[in-house]
Amino acid sequence: MNRPPSPPNTAQPHVLELGRPLDFVISAAALGHSTHMPMRCLAIAVVGALFGCSDPSSTAESAAGGASGAGAPSSVPVGGAASGGQGASGAGAGAPASAGTSATAGAGTSGASGPTSGSAATGGTGGATPTAGAQAGAGSGGSDAGTDAENCDPALSRANRELVARAIDELFVDKDITAVDRHWAEPYHQHNPIANSGVSTFRSLMSSIVSSPSFRYERLLTLADCDLAVVYGRYAQTGVIFDMFRVRDGKIMEHWDSDANQASEVGQLGALDENAATADNRALFVDFSAAVLVGGEAGRASEFLAQTYVEHHGMGASGADAFAAFLAAESVTYARVHHVIADGNYVFALSEGARGSAAYGFYDLFRIQDGELAEHWDSRRAVPSSTMSGLGIF
Repeated sequence: MNRPPSPPNTAQPHVLELGRPLDFVISAAALGHSTHMPMRCLAIAVVGALFGCSDPSSTAESAAGGASGAGAPSSVPVGGAASGGQGASGAGAGAPASAGTSATAGAGTSGASGPTSGSAATGGTGGATPTAGAQAGAGSGGSDAGTDAENCDPALSRANRELVARAIDELFVDKDITAVDRHWAEPYHQHNPIANSGVSTFRSLMSSIVSSPSFRYERLLTLADCDLAVVYGRYAQTGVIFDMFRVRDGKIMEHWDSDANQASEVGQLGALDENAATADNRALFVDFSAAVLVGGEAGRASEFLAQTYVEHHGMGASGADAFAAFLAAESVTYARVHHVIADGNYVFALSEGARGSAAYGFYDLFRIQDGELAEHWDSRRAVPSSTMSGLGIF
């Protein structure tokens, strides 16, 4: 790898100058029991296991409606900024919709949402702009300020990793519904598009689903970075899913997830090395995302990738050119990195972008070895036209 040093950053501390991210239009249509979503899907929406159901209205060509977000500023703080939209919010934006009530997907909400803990939310103009109409994407975040990952006590990350792993094992592996009472707390913000916010709603769904003999789950990897944690796991019905959580005061209080049956092959997943240089690996990914993902310079990928790099998405390709080949084959472009979780030798990111002209969320996991990106797994979710909770998927 022959990567030039990053230019000095003259902006305020913990700020990346990466250009202006996309503006998004957020739907103002009330959801209720929308005819767009089969009732069987609403009944079985769980953390990340959608059991083969998806929102047929998920499309980049949805009719425009509601108010356009103001977009995020070109300078974005590294951690510590609010993930909820700033300014006036419509119903359901910035707060959970109560169970069983209708919600609007961020109508009137400004799109100026900053990054949460982990690392920088990077925005830029390198990726193609999705032809987004009314979409529940940016601008309708759930929680308040996150924790600055660069100033985070590693003990907090370790404690949150252990807590989330224990909570998921108790609920999904042991099928113990009382795990919800021990590990989840209000206000529980839900970013899965076909599930409402609230612990009671989540518990009701879980009580019938995990008790089913056909429900099986295998936790593959758990990472945490301050108050954010991600679990990479396999559901018997829906394949591999990324479930991301926010932990506050020892309780799970927010959730995001990738879609069903969209993930790359797992292959041989190496163990987490807690002694790896987390800060250096986070910085490597931030540079990579600025140059290649958001910056759109796919030709520079080889500066960051190991010669033995393995791409697990479909093609099973390897080598320094494999990631650029993946982007080209899938017509993938990135617009903004919303969340980064760096933990030991792994980095996970939830990003916003497009496949062709369709708006998508991308869930990327990289293994880092000897200061280079050595392996990549991923999943995705089409940005829906609306969500049950009123919160966007990012």
